[in-house]
Amino acid sequence: MSKTVQPSSIERIKRLAKVISKRDSISHSKALDTASGFEEEAVKRILPER
Repeated sequence: MSKTVQPSSIERIKRLAKVISKRDSISHSKALDTASGFEEEAVKRILPER
């Protein structure tokens, strides 16, 4: 069973990467790698719904 990534999920990952990038002083691309590995619940704790 394949899991489809919704556009809203992609935007949340991008926002999370921006936060991680600034917090950890790392490149945005490394932050994207980190953010994409987060579980959905972890993302919800860090980034509230808009």
